[in-house]
Amino acid sequence: MSIKLFVFLILLNLISACSTAIAKPDFQKSDFEIDAVPISVCCKDDLHGKRGPYLPADGISKALITIKLKNNNGIHLAKNKDLKIQITTSAGKISKTQFDDKEGVFIAYLTSSDKQENAIVKYTVNDKDSTQKLEIPFLKNIVLNGDFERNGVRHDRPNAVYWGAINSSSNNIDYKDSFAGKRAICLKRTGKEKAKKSGISQTLKFTNRGRFYQGSLWLKGTPGLKSRVYLQQVNPYYSYVGIKSYQLTDKWTKVTFTAATHIPDSYSLRIEYETKPGQAGVMCIDDVRLQSSGHVDFVFKKKSIDKRFFNYNSASLPASVWPEKKGFPVDSIRIYSGWNAVEKKPGQYIWTNTVPRGGMAGDKLINFLNSKGAEPMMVIGTPPKWTWEKNWQKTNRWLTINNFNNWENWIKTIGNHYKGRVRYYQLWNEIDMPFRVKKNGKIRFGPGYKDYQNGEKVVALTKSAHKILKSIDPNITIVAPSATMLHAAKFYDSFFYHGGGKYIDVIAFHCYPGNEQAQGIAVDTDGCSAVAAQLRSLRDAYNLQHLPIWNTESGVSEANDENGNRIFRHLVSTWISGVERIFYYNLDNNPTPFELYDWKYGKLTNNGKGFRMAANLLNGAKVVRAETKQDGTATVELLLSSGRKVYILWNLEQKVSMSIPPQWRVKTIKTIDSQRDFQATIPNQVEIGREVKLLFAE
Repeated sequence: MSIKLFVFLILLNLISACSTAIAKPDFQKSDFEIDAVPISVCCKDDLHGKRGPYLPADGISKALITIKLKNNNGIHLAKNKDLKIQITTSAGKISKTQFDDKEGVFIAYLTSSDKQENAIVKYTVNDKDSTQKLEIPFLKNIVLNGDFERNGVRHDRPNAVYWGAINSSSNNIDYKDSFAGKRAICLKRTGKEKAKKSGISQTLKFTNRGRFYQGSLWLKGTPGLKSRVYLQQVNPYYSYVGIKSYQLTDKWTKVTFTAATHIPDSYSLRIEYETKPGQAGVMCIDDVRLQSSGHVDFVFKKKSIDKRFFNYNSASLPASVWPEKKGFPVDSIRIYSGWNAVEKKPGQYIWTNTVPRGGMAGDKLINFLNSKGAEPMMVIGTPPKWTWEKNWQKTNRWLTINNFNNWENWIKTIGNHYKGRVRYYQLWNEIDMPFRVKKNGKIRFGPGYKDYQNGEKVVALTKSAHKILKSIDPNITIVAPSATMLHAAKFYDSFFYHGGGKYIDVIAFHCYPGNEQAQGIAVDTDGCSAVAAQLRSLRDAYNLQHLPIWNTESGVSEANDENGNRIFRHLVSTWISGVERIFYYNLDNNPTPFELYDWKYGKLTNNGKGFRMAANLLNGAKVVRAETKQDGTATVELLLSSGRKVYILWNLEQKVSMSIPPQWRVKTIKTIDSQRDFQATIPNQVEIGREVKLLFAE
C-alpha cells in the first residue's frame, strides 16, 4: 500500500468519526429530568426543605427551573439547535426560557402568585409531553407585618403593628441596618430589668388541626446571648408546638424552625432573648415568616414492624399477668425502681420494694422478666426527700440536689446491682410535671416545674449518669428523661441546646390520646403524631438523626362506642409517625381506664381486643403507604410477612361510601367487633367511618 493511500484512509476514518460525533442525538422524552431551586424568596431568603422546593405566595419570589439530561454523556443541549423545549405552569408565571450556554441545560424562571396554591410545572420536548412534572407549593406567610415595614406607636414608644411586647420590652426602634427593606426591630436591654427576658409576640389563630409549619427569621445582636423563637398554644397549658434556640452573632443570620399543631386554637409566636443580671444587650429581628405546608408528614421506617414495637408499663406485676398469655407480643417492660423507694435513708437500700402496689416488684420482678426474655427498662430518677434542697416548696425544684455526690453514688449502686440484668435505664419520668401536695399532706413525686427548663442542670446530671452506667456496661441504653406532649418540644430544645444529645441513646416522650377531632393530622387520631413531628424536627436541627424516638408511656381511655377501634388507630398512627417503640400503660393489677385485660373477671377489655388485633396484624408487616384523602378517609397500606396486602381505612370526619379500586384485588373485608372479633363481608362498596375497616387482598 502506498503512503498516499494510507494517509487518505486515515483521513477518511477521522472524518467519519467526527461526523458520527456531531450527529443529532435521538432524544427520548424519558431522557430528561426537571428540578427547581428557589432563588429569591422574600428578601434574599432561600427555602428548600425536606418537602421539596416551595415559594412564598407573594407574587415576586422566584425559582430557577432546570431541565437537563439524566445522563448527558457530554451532550451540550444548547448546541442542539433543533431541540425545542417548552415549559408551562398551572399557577404563577414562567419567564426567561432559554438554553444556558455555560451549563448546557435549559432554564426558566417561575414567579409565584399571590395566592396559596400549588403550581404544577410541566414541559414538552419537541412537542412531546414529558413523563415528569414538578409540583411547587406557593405558601402564604401567616405572620402579619413580618418585615416590620409597618410601624406605629404604643404607649408613646415606637412599636411594630400587629406585634406585642414580652415583659414590657416596648422599646422597639427602627434599625437602619435592616436585613431587607427599610426597617427591622431591635430590642435593647440595659441590665436593670427585673425580668431576664425580652421579646415580641404575635397571636395567630389556626383553624385546622395537625398542620405542619415551616418558619424562618433573621437575627443579629450582642454576640453570645441566647435567643429563641417558639410557637406556643395559648390555652390551656401553654403547650409548645415548635421551638428553636440560637446564639446571637453580630451578623445577620437566618434561623429556621418548624412546628406541628395539635388542635385548632390560638397560638402565640414569640421571639425573645435573655441577659444575665446587670448585663446589657440588643437583639434585632427582621423578615419573620411562618407558612403552613400541609398535614404533618409520616416517616415510617421501611423495615418490618416486630415485637420490639410493643411494650408495657408496670410498677408491680402479678405472676399471672403476662402479656403473651393473652396474645400480646412483648419485648420490654418499663418499671419504676424509684430512688425514693430504694434508698429512703442514706446508704440503706431496699431492693425488694420498688414502688410496690401488690404483686412482684424490685429484684423479684427483674428476675421474673429476665426469665421470660423480656427487657426491663428502669426509671431511676425520683430522689428521696433527704436529698432535696432546703425550701424546695418555694423553689419547686429538686434536680438541684443538695449534694451531687449523692446522685453519682446512687447511679453507681443501681448500675452495679443490676449489672447484666438491666440494659435500659430512663433517668426521669415526666420531667416537665410539677410537684403536687395533696390535701392529706402527701407529696405526689415528680420533677420540679422550673427545673425541667434548667437545661444545663439536667444535662449535667444526664452526663454523669451516662459516664457511670456506660463504664459498668457499655451495652446499656440510656433513655432520655421523658417529657409530656405539652412541653416535650420546649424541654428537648433546651436539653439539646446544652449538649444533652451526646449523653442519650433514645429520645422519649409521653402522649395519651386526647379527644379525636375530624380535621387533623393525616391518619393520626390524637395529636401524638404532631409531638413526634416536633421532636423529629428538633432532632434533625441539632444533627441527632441517629437517635430513635420512643413513646414510653401511652394509654387509650376506653370508650364503649369504639369497641377497640380507637386503640387500633392509635397504634397504627404511632408507627407511621416515626415512633419506633410504644410502652402501653399499664399491666398492673390496678384498674385504670386504659387497661387491656380485666384481671378481676379474666377477660379482654375492648381496648385489649383492639390492641391484640393491631399487634397480630402489624407484627412482621411493612407499611407501604399512608395518606389522607380529600374527603378525610385515612388509608394505610400494609404488606404482611406472607406477601399479602391489607388496606386499613377509617374516616373521622364523616361516613363515606368508597368504591374499592379493582387493582387492590380485595377478597375479604373485616372489622373489629367487641363481641365477635372479626366480621367478614365482600361488597363492591365499603362504608367508611370511625370504625376501622381492614381490606385483605387475595
